[in-house]
Amino acid sequence: MDQATSEAIVGPDDIAVNLPSFLRSLRAESKSERTIEAYREAVVQFEAFLRSRGMPTDVRHIRREHIEEFVIALQGRWTPATVNNRYRGLQAFFRWCVEEDIVEDTPLAKMKPPRVPERPVPVLRSEDVARIIAAAEKRKGFDDLRDAAILRIFYSTGIRLSELAGIRYQPDEPKDNDVDLDQQILRVFGKGGRERLVNMGMRSTRALDRYLRLRRAHRESHSEWLWLSRKGQFTESGIGQMVSRRGADVGLKIHPHMLRHSWAHAVQVKGMSTTDMKIAGGWRSNAMIERYAASTATERSLTSQKRLSPGDDL
Repeated sequence: MDQATSEAIVGPDDIAVNLPSFLRSLRAESKSERTIEAYREAVVQFEAFLRSRGMPTDVRHIRREHIEEFVIALQGRWTPATVNNRYRGLQAFFRWCVEEDIVEDTPLAKMKPPRVPERPVPVLRSEDVARIIAAAEKRKGFDDLRDAAILRIFYSTGIRLSELAGIRYQPDEPKDNDVDLDQQILRVFGKGGRERLVNMGMRSTRALDRYLRLRRAHRESHSEWLWLSRKGQFTESGIGQMVSRRGADVGLKIHPHMLRHSWAHAVQVKGMSTTDMKIAGGWRSNAMIERYAASTATERSLTSQKRLSPGDDL
């Protein structure tokens, strides 16, 4: 057997052989498609890197130094956040290999993830959000009222893009209906399929009610999905593009997650506790709350100082 033929042989413990099973396990754990794709990309890039360097692709023979070489190569091409993301993908893959008894231990066992420099989280001011919503509400077409309702709900609830896109509207089927206009409540499903209830508030509920009245005449009104476009379900991608477009209409460069950041800042200013924020935002730890809080902490402190200034009592 010549060298080229032997190199082409892929064994049962090769990365490529095990990748499909790893991805299926992620879906079984209800990981988001975005997470699954990020992990898949990390493993695919890692295998390509190993092959290009003549390193082993059999998971039993991969060592820490192979991971370190891959990370170093990434650092020369990608942002710290992307490098960290690829590392996390490999971490999940090798953890799965251990759980499936393919390897005894992960080569990342004693490694530390690449550091991501702390950067302030971008936050929209309330007046900027108001401008975006006002521009959408100027017209009364289907798309305009739908977009205004979406923008208001994003800012009022702080839910994730995927959570908003996945809201169902089945008023005749309570168990499959995520909208309660009378109680001003939405049911959303977050990471890992975890269910929670969020409060819309009066103005967002009114905006949603206006959209629903037009939705009745839509040719896809029978759809289980709350948000509709001209072709059917208004997808996560479509909603994200809409938010960016509506921001651009008033001269702002934004993305949906900025509205989540802005919600976190707004409710902190109003005095919401960390515990209530964690429940409302669908977080399992305080880490993200602390990150969001850090970028606007000085502003909140000054607001509080002005409100409580003891010298004004003299």
